[in-house]
Amino acid sequence: MSVYSVEAQLHMELVNKLTGKVYAYRVKVLVLDDDLSFEINGMVVYPPSDKRPTWTVYTPTVGKARIIGFNTKETSQKSVLWPEIQAACIAVTQEYTRHGKIDNADGMAEYEGLSKEEFDKKLEDKWRDIPF
Repeated sequence: MSVYSVEAQLHMELVNKLTGKVYAYRVKVLVLDDDLSFEINGMVVYPPSDKRPTWTVYTPTVGKARIIGFNTKETSQKSVLWPEIQAACIAVTQEYTRHGKIDNADGMAEYEGLSKEEFDKKLEDKWRDIPF
């Protein structure tokens, strides 16, 4: 059960300039409680990789300084907020990546960016290839 009302919105993919691959995602978090209401823009979520075996969430930085921090060593009510923020960030990122995988599985990626004529031609060719 959640103690706080936390929502997250995926803002953008972070792409490696050399490889062109997505390595992380920027997320905005909204804490929507009546007595505690704020947003944090610039959270960074890393999916599991060779370097990080689990989903990892970091607070925003300015240069090398981390401008927001949470005391995660406390076991009191105060420390409940950080796990909820992490869970919301990870959930929105997983949902976003899940949609990307579905689009690729459906074969829709090959149709993106085509003109109407190219799309119609490709679709017609696919129809002809269906064995009846």
